Amino acid sequence: MNLLTRILATLYIFTVVYLALSFVYGKTGLLATKELVAYREKINSNITELRKANIELARRLQTLNTREKIELKAREMGFIASDERRIFLSGLERPNVYHSVGNIIYMNKVPKDNSQFIRAMSFIFALLFYILSTVLLPEKNGTKKIKQHNRQDYGEIAKQRHYNNAV
Repeated sequence: MNLLTRILATLYIFTVVYLALSFVYGKTGLLATKELVAYREKINSNITELRKANIELARRLQTLNTREKIELKAREMGFIASDERRIFLSGLERPNVYHSVGNIIYMNKVPKDNSQFIRAMSFIFALLFYILSTVLLPEKNGTKKIKQHNRQDYGEIAKQRHYNNAV
């Protein structure tokens, strides 16, 4: 394998490894897409829960006909008007009926930037390929020189035999 072929093969290996690792571990790779699909499913289930809670609250609101009933129900749920104050007496338990509608879903993970890792791994594979190709695969030009040298030696031996036979 000559030097140019080794360099081209090394660049090819680098490109193939880089593309393969990017396809799986990159920012838009298979694993990132899988996480986004799972996140989308969580959001869809949250929206479904919020719709159910909205329907239930609308049904409860229909049963409350007067403003006074609505204000009393709101106080039971933990809401107060802007001109009201909440007073907690010592020795009495605080009401634990604060209403929460749905759950807010946050994306906890910050997407990792794997590009440096992918480039490093691609470079390492390409370098290993280049080193192994120089160690395991000898250059064709070098073998040709050796064969040509051997042919010259045989030619000189044949000339000497011919000279010896002639004398």
